[in-house]
Amino acid sequence: MNKNEIIIKIKNEQDLYIPFNPEKELKKEVIDYIGSKIEEMTSGEEIRIHIISEEAVDAEDIRQAFSQWSYNIQLSLNREKWKNRKKQAWMFCIGVVFIALSVALQGKVSMVVYTVLSTIGAFSMWEAAAIWIVENPENRIKKRLIRRITNNMKFLCTTEGSDNL
Repeated sequence: MNKNEIIIKIKNEQDLYIPFNPEKELKKEVIDYIGSKIEEMTSGEEIRIHIISEEAVDAEDIRQAFSQWSYNIQLSLNREKWKNRKKQAWMFCIGVVFIALSVALQGKVSMVVYTVLSTIGAFSMWEAAAIWIVENPENRIKKRLIRRITNNMKFLCTTEGSDNL
């Protein structure tokens, strides 16, 4: 086994999929296992998924299941991106309103009210900045990683006892 090969040993092809989903969706355990193995690998190299089974498997179905998984992850990350943008804009607007309100009322209200208004404004602006500085880059990194994994993944399917091992 080379360092960028992930061996998955199964009884039959159905062991890879969620049993009640007719779309041949990969099981969470399979995805988690592959993810943990990919974390140990060096980047930029081809990832080879070697499936060893007692019965013959359809490599094209497996390839399609991995493509669908990748597509679903990317859709989820795109939804997260738009959700973050809305949240970021909302928090920024709230921050501007509360800071402007605190400045406008600075001499007219007690120090406690002024401090509360400016703190709420600053906190809201901080939350908007945290999304921009932390969450959005993390999502971009995840998206690139999924794309790299999908583009560099090759499949080898063998049955136990065959000479291909």
